[in-house]
Amino acid sequence: MNAKTWKKLQRMAYAFYGLTYAHIVAFEMPKALSGNVHYLVNVTAYSMVFLSYLLCRLFRAIYKTRKDIMARMQLFATSLILIATTTSSILFYQSPSVAGAVRAKEPSISVENSSLEGYAYIDGIYFGEGEGNNGKIKVQVTITGSQITDIQIVSFPDDPEYFDKEKDGNLMISQMLDNQSCDVDTVSGATYSSEGLIDAVKNALLEAIS
Repeated sequence: MNAKTWKKLQRMAYAFYGLTYAHIVAFEMPKALSGNVHYLVNVTAYSMVFLSYLLCRLFRAIYKTRKDIMARMQLFATSLILIATTTSSILFYQSPSVAGAVRAKEPSISVENSSLEGYAYIDGIYFGEGEGNNGKIKVQVTITGSQITDIQIVSFPDDPEYFDKEKDGNLMISQMLDNQSCDVDTVSGATYSSEGLIDAVKNALLEAIS
């Protein structure tokens, strides 16, 4: 392949970059708008990288014979994009609608600071919720003879390609039942889903404490 053909092929890659960015925004922006901080950070980071690259390429084409001006303009554009995207994300996160959505996702009980050791459970069926990657994970916990005898996932909105409810979920539940504790290891690559399941079970157990 000669140099001229290679340059033409390389220019076609820009359209691919643009479509990739559009796909990322279309997929993750709705979840960011719902108040999911993980997706908001993703959209901010991708926007920062893509827009900075776009402007740098643009200034390179305009000032290709003036490398000193080109470098200054590229530095200025990158700094401006960094400030603009970061500021926009902070203001967006603090807006009333998004802040309200985030507060609505917070568990009513602080499970992180709650220790369940040394407590006896009251027999019965209890329900708990935890915040997963895409929404609330809901579980049903059965206590028999003051022991955790069954845990069922009632609602699970997260993506199965990252956390398979039947495989990964059942593995974590099996460990919880064996250990009689919700303090188990998370699934690699699915931290949000794993912690959401743990928090859901913990919140249910808090309801069962005598």
